[in-house]
Amino acid sequence: MKKLLLIFIATSTMLTAACGNAINNNGTQEELTTIFTLGDYYLHSSVSNLASEATDIVMVEVLDERTEYINIWLPPQNELEDTGEGFQEIYRIHTVNQLRVLEVFEGNKELGDIFEVKQLGGQMGNIDFVNLDKVALPIGDELILFLYSLDIENMPSVLVNPTQSAYRFIDGRARGTGYELESLNTYNDLTLTLEDLIQISNKFSN
Repeated sequence: MKKLLLIFIATSTMLTAACGNAINNNGTQEELTTIFTLGDYYLHSSVSNLASEATDIVMVEVLDERTEYINIWLPPQNELEDTGEGFQEIYRIHTVNQLRVLEVFEGNKELGDIFEVKQLGGQMGNIDFVNLDKVALPIGDELILFLYSLDIENMPSVLVNPTQSAYRFIDGRARGTGYELESLNTYNDLTLTLEDLIQISNKFSN
């Protein structure tokens, strides 16, 4: 169940409201439909537990952002092999960020690799899919991310959870004079330190 929650958001609350206007492809206005959703995620009691769920722990530069529809229901690979069934097609709007790897603390990514991370939520046309858990990854920022990478070709990675998985150096520069880190999610009560990252890196290198 825990791994399932990493792949998609199991919504416990979803509210649809029509408000405002959006401009469609023809340049005319349409009524904007806003859908609010809130996820149910497993929160970890320590950095080591959080790290144990991550396939990749990296420092990245955020390069770009876009929105697109992505299938949220992906059956386990063993079910595909056993039954021969294809993916269930249940699509939701996602925000996809393109990232460049600046440093690797754990995982198989390499310096300079460019990859993508997806989060549920975003606006396309007259649909504004508001995920109250989504963490903004500002373009140009250098961030520390705890990620879960799916073993599916061209599928973006996901945050281990949206509350505890994204951090920045307080002075805004990963290579500046400050080494204190802060979470991008104000509801996160888990503290990440430079010493934690060094320990993770040492374990990975061994």
